This record gives sequence, C-alpha cells and structure tokens, in this order.
Amino acid sequence: MSARSRAAVAVFAGAFLLYLACLPPGLAPYRDAGEFAVAAHTLGVAHPPSYPLYVLAGRAMDALPFASTAYRLALFSALCTAGAAAALAWAVGSPWAGLAAG
Repeated sequence: MSARSRAAVAVFAGAFLLYLACLPPGLAPYRDAGEFAVAAHTLGVAHPPSYPLYVLAGRAMDALPFASTAYRLALFSALCTAGAAAALAWAVGSPWAGLAAG
C-alpha cells in the first residue's frame, strides 16, 4: 500500500471516529436531517435537486436491521463524509508526497 493510500485510510478512520462520537441518538434537529431521513426511508423526493444517489444508498442503509432509522441514516452520512475526506486526502496526497519525503 502506498503512502498516499495509507494517508487516505488514516484520514477516513480519524474522520469516521470523530463523526461516530458526534452522532445524534435520534433525528438531529438540523435543517435537512428530517427531510432526508423521510426521503431515504420512503424513497421520496427531497428538495431540488433531490439527491437521488444519496436517497437510494440511504435506503439500502435503512434496510439494515440495527438501531433506529434516524441513527442508521446518521451513520450513513458519517460514512459518506469520512469517505469524501479520504478521497480528498488521496487526491491531494500526490503533490504533498514530495514535501513529506524531505
């Protein structure tokens, strides 16, 4: 595994653990949390542009048999966000690799 990939895995793990520690036990009282939870649970349409991939993937996560629907979807959001952070770390890792090597 390359240094770039190891850095991306470390970023994913760190971000996911941070998000996991901050997950709400139920539905978060934030702006779109309830709307996206309902859209994923019912395969409905959230506000435009409706985020179809997120809704479909959230529905798959909602089908898993553990915890509440709100917690499963918050966990799904944490996985997505940690994955995005890891992808960003991997993408920018190449230009910074020379600086880290010395």
